[in-house]
Amino acid sequence: MPRVFLLGKKLAVEIPSDIARHHGISEGQELTFSSKDAGSVIVSVEKRGAFSRNSVLNELLEIPFEKRSVKAVLEKFSREKRKIFAELVKEDKVILSNKTYRVPLSVVKSAGARAMHGNLGDSFRYLVIKEEAEARKVSDGLSEEILSGKIIGVRGFDSNFYVVGLDVFKEVSSKISGAINEGIADFDSLSKKVGDRNLLKAVIEVMKDKGMVVEKRNGLFVVV
Repeated sequence: MPRVFLLGKKLAVEIPSDIARHHGISEGQELTFSSKDAGSVIVSVEKRGAFSRNSVLNELLEIPFEKRSVKAVLEKFSREKRKIFAELVKEDKVILSNKTYRVPLSVVKSAGARAMHGNLGDSFRYLVIKEEAEARKVSDGLSEEILSGKIIGVRGFDSNFYVVGLDVFKEVSSKISGAINEGIADFDSLSKKVGDRNLLKAVIEVMKDKGMVVEKRNGLFVVV
């Protein structure tokens, strides 16, 4: 249990690390102590800028999947929010990979319904998942949308899982087919047309699964 000890001429109290992280308490932050009943003490945290960890998570989730880069976070966030972002990365609540970031589905759920609906609902674009366990969780969370055809999912030959919103798939697959018919058939050239290599990869994997395109050799495609 936390203990009270003498620090100089003042009493100090230990704050459990999990509570400190949850409430964003750090060295130098002001706390307010009050008491309503005998034997109880209420500690209030003075929120700097009124930022909570969940509010930062929600901001991270509001950034479109194709724009979720560390650079975008550093440019968008204040110093205080960047500090919370670094803490989330340290705790594996935000995963960094090749200068981009992703938020595991279990953390998305803990961040609240707004984040879940806003990023895995009607505005969903695409998602690339490396872990099978996480792919199962996403599939369970989006079962209604997948069954209705609003979201399409497929496992690629590279063992990654690709999930694409139907509207995005229609838009990008049409762009890909048109470019291939014009003679632009290699992945690098197609990525310039689409503007997002990860999105291109996700849509092409779905197109391959549907028999819309065939990969004749590594990175070269033809329309079926």
